[in-house]
Amino acid sequence: MFSCGCEVEHMSIDFNSNTGSLHVSEGQTPNIQQTAQAFVAIDKTIKRIEVYVDGALDTVLLYIPAHNSWVATPPTQPVFGEIK
Repeated sequence: MFSCGCEVEHMSIDFNSNTGSLHVSEGQTPNIQQTAQAFVAIDKTIKRIEVYVDGALDTVLLYIPAHNSWVATPPTQPVFGEIK
């Protein structure tokens, strides 16, 4: 069973890019460590997890090998050719 500390609509993994996607409904807040552990239990090569809330990209979890830890960052969005 997939456990991230909240109700999951669906999740997926792109094994080519080592990226996971987690979709939750509005008002749900996944636990970072539980989410990362759940994805790594499925595929140990996961390096990025995109969290979508109500269909919109909300948070990106990135694995930092030098620290052997995961960090949560806001999604970056290109604005007029620049990343903001």
